[in-house]
Amino acid sequence: RSSQWSLTVTPDDWGYSIAYYTPNFEGGSYTSPNTGRTDEYEVSLKQVRVAVSHLFFHKKLSFAVAADVNHAVRKIGPNDYGATDLSYMLGAIYHVRNHFLLAASYTPPQEIGGSISGSGSPTLTGFAQPVRTPMLLTVGAGWIPNRFFDAGFAIVAVGSTQNTALLRDQNVTVGDGFTLQPRLGASYVI
Repeated sequence: RSSQWSLTVTPDDWGYSIAYYTPNFEGGSYTSPNTGRTDEYEVSLKQVRVAVSHLFFHKKLSFAVAADVNHAVRKIGPNDYGATDLSYMLGAIYHVRNHFLLAASYTPPQEIGGSISGSGSPTLTGFAQPVRTPMLLTVGAGWIPNRFFDAGFAIVAVGSTQNTALLRDQNVTVGDGFTLQPRLGASYVI
């Protein structure tokens, strides 16, 4: 249920990009136990990201910073309780040697929109709650021996988002603790 696009230009030692995407989405039909009425709902996050990067030290080190405009969609039936906020992201890549790279990125935690008392009544009272995203810290290494093959490994540290539950079942809490997620991947272009 989302469209994604981006545009990137890389003149000389600089890089510029703008992107639009939906990193989080939950939606569907909700039948209210209060009214018996069925309404479509959506809780999602839509982002517009503008980024700039620059190469240093004979193209060995690259730093990037991005500014995000985050829009939280909190919609049930005809009622829309959207909220917008700003955020940022930082990143760096270092070319060690022999096609080996080290990289790191950081995204701060964010809470978009507040609780709106009386929202969603009578279908789902208290529907509009903050949309929370956790802190993300990624550290990784990559190997790119040629333009056809690359491989990489990363550890992603995901911060907690206290008191967060799935809309489909308020008893299923998510994000209560800090987690580490290992990621391994490879790609070959035929």
